[in-house]
Amino acid sequence: MIKLRAVPFLALFSLISFIRAQQAQESADLIFLIDGSASVGSVNFQYIRDFIVNFIDSLEIGPDRIQIGVVQYSEEPKTEFYLNTYSTKIEVLDAVKRLQPKGGDDINTGEAVQYIVDNHLIESAGSRATEGVPQAVVIITSRESSDDINQAELLLKQGSIYTFCIGGRDADQKELAQLSTDASFTALISEFRDIGQLQQQFLPLVSAMARREIILEPLVLSEGTYDPNLVPTLCILTGMQEPCGQLGKLLMMND
Repeated sequence: MIKLRAVPFLALFSLISFIRAQQAQESADLIFLIDGSASVGSVNFQYIRDFIVNFIDSLEIGPDRIQIGVVQYSEEPKTEFYLNTYSTKIEVLDAVKRLQPKGGDDINTGEAVQYIVDNHLIESAGSRATEGVPQAVVIITSRESSDDINQAELLLKQGSIYTFCIGGRDADQKELAQLSTDASFTALISEFRDIGQLQQQFLPLVSAMARREIILEPLVLSEGTYDPNLVPTLCILTGMQEPCGQLGKLLMMND
């Protein structure tokens, strides 16, 4: 059994009380942001696609459970399907299996994150953020972004969007760490054919997020300010009794 905890800081008892009142049922809005550029190529894209299929197959999918959306990007982002496009696991899996790489030389990760926030993590596209359902993005990229990601990082932090990052051999580790929610939410692989091995790292985290065992307290910044050292408060709850901690101190223990 996997347990999650954080190095203890100041407990937010009101938040813990809120979580205790939630149902145990898993729910989340999860967007896969996939690099479909020429640097990935058709063979590696197939590995990525298979990883996503196997990952989704391990989740409880549905309008009241975990919803899935997919965006592919290179120079520009492209919607493959929204959170509310498909309501069953079979439909979602079939849609992912049909994905083909869009091509392109550049990868503008910053623009793609902005696109997701503006067009996918909204109520009309199926987002349940106003209901308190966790919002999450899995970024899979082959290399360093061609554009600036500072604004993207700010959007993710301010929106308390759980961000998981997977990078290929040419990806920038510092960039992935900047975008991801926590160091344990990031992975680098030398070959995309090995991406399937990451399911054991990310699946427990996504499931814990959906069960409200990992909570992000919103980050509030003054207008026009940006400080990369400011991070949201991360709460890791085991048995609804663990206190909140500061982001970056996520520990995992396997029994």
